[in-house]
Amino acid sequence: MSNDGVEQKKVALITGAGWWPDQSPGLGWALGAELAEAGYRVVLSDRELEPAERAASDLMAKGFTAEAAAIDVTDDGAVASAVDAVSARHGRLDAAVNAAALTLHRWGLKPFHEISAEQCQQEMAVTLDGALNISRAAIPHLLARGSGNLIFVASVLADEPAPRQAIYGLCKAALKSLTASLAAELGPQGIRVNAVSPGVMKTRVTDKMPPKYMDLFIARSALRRISEPREIAAVVRFLVSEQASYVNGQTIKVDGGGVGAM
Repeated sequence: MSNDGVEQKKVALITGAGWWPDQSPGLGWALGAELAEAGYRVVLSDRELEPAERAASDLMAKGFTAEAAAIDVTDDGAVASAVDAVSARHGRLDAAVNAAALTLHRWGLKPFHEISAEQCQQEMAVTLDGALNISRAAIPHLLARGSGNLIFVASVLADEPAPRQAIYGLCKAALKSLTASLAAELGPQGIRVNAVSPGVMKTRVTDKMPPKYMDLFIARSALRRISEPREIAAVVRFLVSEQASYVNGQTIKVDGGGVGAM
């Protein structure tokens, strides 16, 4: 409750939530939609403000409580300031959902030895370091309330080796390990930490996927299709809910029943 007795909405910060022009809305937008439907005030962030505003405006037009923020997750100082500002503005922070990721040469699929050190660092800076930065900034606010959720978006590539996906798989495996470690560390203080591990879903990345790869991904799903972002986001909605109050340290695979390595 606020000081005037009005119940406050829970607040969730979601990274990688921009809706880019002429592309399908991605997982970040879907996460915002699911959590907004669950009653959260959602703060949709991306490295540029305009895509975040487009995503937030879409949710607000549907009657939900949403706002946009420009956050460069690779900038530790900027992340700390932004997270502090969200908490100060709304008097609370209840969930931080780490969905920002970067994949270079996604469908060019360069061999590992042809990827420069700079390119490796670029991917890791967003996909792994970005999640570390957001989490370090969010945890003090969650601890101050004695409750809340950290959510990471891993990938089936954390467990299923795939050629020419070494850096992406490395980052996602690290996030899976981080989920378990932080759950053990923060659980005694009322903070739950979980992750989702999607297979291939319809996003602005897969919109550009060559048909030969799409056919491969569809064939290895028992459901014979790729997922919609809302299907992944719905699992996150469950994980931050009271129905999942005893779920902690888990990485939930959501891949339609994968039937073998790629």
